[in-house]
Amino acid sequence: KESKRPKWIHYGQKSKWIYPSFISEEHIKQNSEVILVESIGDMLSLWSAGVKNTIVLFGVNLSKAVLFYLIKLKIKKIIIALNNDGDNKAGNKGAKKILDTLGYYFTKSNSSIALPTKNDFNEMTKQEIHEWRQNA
Repeated sequence: KESKRPKWIHYGQKSKWIYPSFISEEHIKQNSEVILVESIGDMLSLWSAGVKNTIVLFGVNLSKAVLFYLIKLKIKKIIIALNNDGDNKAGNKGAKKILDTLGYYFTKSNSSIALPTKNDFNEMTKQEIHEWRQNA
């Protein structure tokens, strides 16, 4: 029987969070590249595979705080890597919406969608994450 409780409970105004920029900003600046992920679990999976230039969106929407952060850093490459839920599901729709929004602020060559090869990064091995990263 499936539980109806959420995987994560967030307290506070997540629309103002830029997490974990206090740690990942150095990696983002070093690569001039950021990977936008849906959840803390996705970020932890990427970090455990050595991919540390991540920002968590806490869902499938791009907040103004994260958008302004990306503009401020003058990011050259933004990879949108929300959950791969299927064509008409939240992760895929959200990724397309974020790509459209970024198009107003960055050139098309700056932003791309690279969904995980499985539903999310939590389901992928380190090797699968490395392969995904090379193709992203």
